[in-house]
Amino acid sequence: MKALATLLLGVVSIGSVYGQTFQDLDFESATVSNLPLNQFGGANDASVTNAFPGWSAYIGTNQLTQVGHNVITLGAASVSLLGPQYAPPYTPLQGNYSATLQAGNVLSDAFLHPASIAQTGLIPDGTKFMRFQATFPFNTLEVAVGGLGAPFVALGGSSYVCDVSAFANQIQKIRFTMNTNIGNGLTFVDAIAPMPGLGAITSIAKEGNNI
Repeated sequence: MKALATLLLGVVSIGSVYGQTFQDLDFESATVSNLPLNQFGGANDASVTNAFPGWSAYIGTNQLTQVGHNVITLGAASVSLLGPQYAPPYTPLQGNYSATLQAGNVLSDAFLHPASIAQTGLIPDGTKFMRFQATFPFNTLEVAVGGLGAPFVALGGSSYVCDVSAFANQIQKIRFTMNTNIGNGLTFVDAIAPMPGLGAITSIAKEGNNI
């Protein structure tokens, strides 16, 4: 009887783990106070839980508990939620909110620190690609899945796609990192979506201008 109970508990535990779906992949689940047009927020105005439900945020290896809201720095490393409105050209890539990453310095530390967001969840069975929207200075954005770099290709506009087929039906961490900076560059990330097999990346590329 004890062995049966242990077995059933194991089945329930496995089911719970595999029910760990990704959250807030479009960053629209934020619960923050809206700021007036053209108004900056503070560098630590929002908790990570409220700004990026389901996500973790990092400067270098330091995990953050607070992030900015409508914050664009002059060289300091930053993770911030942008939206629902701000002065052009700094507007969300889609919907009301986008994630913004700025690699930069920390206080008096002159070294460059990467900025990143990460989340662990189940990559659905049958997933071949992960599509996302982003704008970033040349060669500053890094995407990782399961701790491994995931090369991505452009679809047109601000849309990109990377091959994640090796991780289908697995619990894995996805991570978006601005790993370096050029001048005072910004990286915007939005609309992340696992996609089923479409045969080849070129099949998706045909849709690029409609994404």
